Amino acid sequence: MATNKLTEVAGLVAQAVMGAKVKDKDGNAKTVKPTGDDNLLDLTDIVAGGSTGGSAGGTTGGNTSTPVTQLPSTLNLFSGSAVGNILLSGVTSNFDNVQDGLLITLDNQTSTVTGAFNPLGPFDDYANIRMDLSSIGLKGIKIPKDKLIVNGSFDISDQLSQYIGKVVNGQKKNSVSGNWDSIAKSYAGEFSFSILSFGGATINVLPNTTLSMNLTVNVQLKDSKNKDNVHQNTFSIPVIQVNDYKN
Repeated sequence: MATNKLTEVAGLVAQAVMGAKVKDKDGNAKTVKPTGDDNLLDLTDIVAGGSTGGSAGGTTGGNTSTPVTQLPSTLNLFSGSAVGNILLSGVTSNFDNVQDGLLITLDNQTSTVTGAFNPLGPFDDYANIRMDLSSIGLKGIKIPKDKLIVNGSFDISDQLSQYIGKVVNGQKKNSVSGNWDSIAKSYAGEFSFSILSFGGATINVLPNTTLSMNLTVNVQLKDSKNKDNVHQNTFSIPVIQVNDYKN
């Protein structure tokens, strides 16, 4: 025959001197013993319903959320070359299966600009020019997990500021061989290139596990033989890989 709470409480009071073994609402056996000079029993677990069993994820009432399996850092969520929208694979819609955030690898080779640094520049209007950024040691861009909010955005200017003023290598495509030749070598060191600024330094988090990133670098050309011969041009920096990361 089932006992109600009052009957159970009365039984516990009768055993107050010795203590009583009870089960809380989660079914865990525990011994309740008198406390203090008044030999009082704490019946909170019986009358009030016991522990909540909540988790950090916000579940209450004895329910716990199932842990989400985290993606390994070795898994490429994107691989290729992209400027603009980047569709990630293997990621949940709210990014809860990434570890501590996303790590974005940038290409050391910028996009090609035809006729860069013209008009009045040192190269013909049909020359294909690009920047080789490998000399500055570009690090991966990190987006912390708590910033991966759909329809939100994340500014990466602070991660790029360390490269401003750094010297980079200009390259010109050889119209005969098709190879990319160093401009510094081709022109005996006459021309040098340095980073003035970055543009598009905001990453937008779009629905359907998509990132939008249009990062550009503004490069200045200087002529060692003619100090008045100074030019600027903007180049896009593609994303070539995305992984998650663990701090």
